[in-house]
Parts: sequence; C-alpha cells; structure tokens
Amino acid sequence: MGCDLTETPAGGVRTIRLRELLHLPMIAVAKRLCPQLHDRIHQAFARENSKPQIGQEVTTAAEAISIIVGGLGFAYVRECDHQFRCPGVTFKRIAGEPLILENGIVYQPDSGSPIVHALIAALSNRKEPGVAKPISTSLIA
Repeated sequence: MGCDLTETPAGGVRTIRLRELLHLPMIAVAKRLCPQLHDRIHQAFARENSKPQIGQEVTTAAEAISIIVGGLGFAYVRECDHQFRCPGVTFKRIAGEPLILENGIVYQPDSGSPIVHALIAALSNRKEPGVAKPISTSLIA
C-alpha cells in the first residue's frame, strides 16, 4: 500500500467511494484532538448508512500512514500528506462529497511582522461569509 498516487491510464488520479472501504478498520486522528473531523467522518459514513469501525486512534497523519504500512485499515488524510512516500501505500481521492473542515489562524495583532499582516490581508480578501470552501481530502489504504 504506498504513498504513491495511483494514476489511471489517462493520467488522472483514481478515486474511491467510501462504501468500498466500509469493511476495513479506520485509522483516525483522536477525537479529542479534532472533534470536528470526527463529526464529518460520522456524517460521511451515515450517508452510506454505516458507522466507522475505528481500529486505532493516532495523533498525526504520519502515524496513521505508518500503521497502514503495517497492514491495518485506511485513513483520511489531507492532500499535503501525499508527500510521505511509503512503499505499498496508495493515496486516492474520495469520490463524492469532500470532508469540509473550518480553519482559522492564531496570531498577535501587534507583532509587527509583515508576513503575518500580508497573510491576514490575503485571507481577508478571499473571505466569503457563509460559504465553506472544500478542502481536498484523500483516503489511504
């Protein structure tokens, strides 16, 4: 199962439907660390008339990937976690509705950092009240 993107003959990344994985245990970030993610996962499983079988809770995506390398189940990870290259692990996009998680930043308004102020300005310009932007999520198995 590897950290390589599995590609179709046309060069596109393959997708997988959650219902194809319902029989497998799931490796999940601990609920206490990210309760919103757990809520979204349960909602996704509910759309498939199922509940997740959490086989192991972890603290990081890297930890989840190492458990999957050992042969246990699948995990939701962010697209940026594709950088971890592990023989035998495959990243696939989730077909259907993506998991959407709200994000925010913490900063010191009086820090004087031009980078922080530029980031705040950029984020302020992209803000669309009431519209959640989907974050690309993937499954690894």
